[in-house]
Amino acid sequence: MSTIATLPEEELQLSLLGDDERGYDFVTAETIEQLRKLSFPEARVFSLYLDMTPERLKDAPWTIRYDHLAENMRAQIADKDSRKMFDVVAENIKELVRNEYGRPQARGLALFAIPERVSFKGKHKIKYDVFIHYHLPEAPVDTLLWDKTAELTPLLMQMDEHEPTGVVLADGQHGRFFLYYLGEAAEYTISEWDDVAQRTRAVGMGAHNHEQWLAEQRKRHLRHLVGFIEKIGRQAGWRWLAIGGVDQIPEDLSKELPKTWRDKLIGTFALPLEANYNQVRDAAAPLVQAAEAQAEKETLEAWIGLLAQKTKAVSGLEETVQALQQGRIQTLLAAAGYAHDGRECQQCHALTTMEDETCPYCGGETVRVTDIVNTAVTQVFGQNGRVEIVRHPDNLALMQQHGNIGAILRF
Repeated sequence: MSTIATLPEEELQLSLLGDDERGYDFVTAETIEQLRKLSFPEARVFSLYLDMTPERLKDAPWTIRYDHLAENMRAQIADKDSRKMFDVVAENIKELVRNEYGRPQARGLALFAIPERVSFKGKHKIKYDVFIHYHLPEAPVDTLLWDKTAELTPLLMQMDEHEPTGVVLADGQHGRFFLYYLGEAAEYTISEWDDVAQRTRAVGMGAHNHEQWLAEQRKRHLRHLVGFIEKIGRQAGWRWLAIGGVDQIPEDLSKELPKTWRDKLIGTFALPLEANYNQVRDAAAPLVQAAEAQAEKETLEAWIGLLAQKTKAVSGLEETVQALQQGRIQTLLAAAGYAHDGRECQQCHALTTMEDETCPYCGGETVRVTDIVNTAVTQVFGQNGRVEIVRHPDNLALMQQHGNIGAILRF
């Protein structure tokens, strides 16, 4: 039997295994932390996000969108040498994406590159200090930046919207544990098993004792599974829990959960223990999507309720960016696809929809920003706030009635 029940939680080491035939990459909080550290004193980070969904590619091929992004970025680079380096890197990465890094299965691409050395003679040759790419299960907002640090807002938006979900797959003697996150499933390298040999069926007067013994073993196994759920779930930060298995195992295990974990349970499903990662993912996906839709609805209803009470909530872009400048936003709500231009202060980074070239807060110079909604999202993350991108059609109609953007406030 596994020793996790007696293993101190602080010594529990979690790692994941995953292999997805759809070609997505599994991006975790640890991945984000590594990307945050990408910074070289004299170098620039090339950050690229592309929406690669079939419908978007049909509407506007990625190459056209890429060229437009690169042209806009180039216009913002004042230093001649940096602009020359950018031109070569942008050209090289376009060819790499075209020939090597595009996957039709993925709905989005994220790429980060830091050039070490560039040869400007003849055919340009580039050596990269860092070259990292991820194929995303969800489409990001098209973004291209050339800056001192990696641009992480599109990834952070996806991760903030999709809470980690624990998935348990069990039968009468074994248990497997998975993480479902960002449309992906990966398996923890920890499993539970009951190594008590099953007795042969008793007859006569022994039959009752045999059935009782089976019931006791089943109960013991379920309690061990609960122990795994509690320890792994706490350390991995599971927001929700889904349970799969054969026969009555999912329902019986659900009944053994303490209230804290029953409240996190979003459903059960039938699946054999030997199911592969894709089968686990596809079984858990509709449960998670329903839970996310419900969470979106509850957040929206809470916001509208606070607006009606005229307390700790704002709506509309100008009121929202004012609250952001004051550090008051707990949860930012924005309709999917909503964008708006505006201005950002170069000194205090306050945002405004006004055309004033002078910041109303500090008197600093403001510059035009093509999408202050996206900039606001970045700043909310920087203030440890949450972001809810509203996608459900019924909820989008409500968002439109309130200016497509708003916030629940801390104070």
